Amino acid sequence: MLVHEVFDKVLYLTPTARAQFSSGRIFNLVTTDAETLQQLFQNILGVISSPARIIGSMAMLYVQLGPASLVALAVLILMMPVQVREDFAVAYMSTTA
Repeated sequence: MLVHEVFDKVLYLTPTARAQFSSGRIFNLVTTDAETLQQLFQNILGVISSPARIIGSMAMLYVQLGPASLVALAVLILMMPVQVREDFAVAYMSTTA
């Protein structure tokens, strides 16, 4: 849907503005921008919903396991810095490759 709307906007470009880029380049730019926006919105949704999912999961785990579930919470909290570091390493490797 987003790609369709952007393509409709591209059709309203003046011929001189459209002549600056080939049709393949315009298609590539539009598709890349639309995919980037889609990924951004998916990531924002994940960031917003993650705390609720974690709290709900921990509550259900506490009902099933009792205080032993606090060990799982401790491991989850302790592993967060490792995940962040790994994400930065993957992002760095993808930009240098």
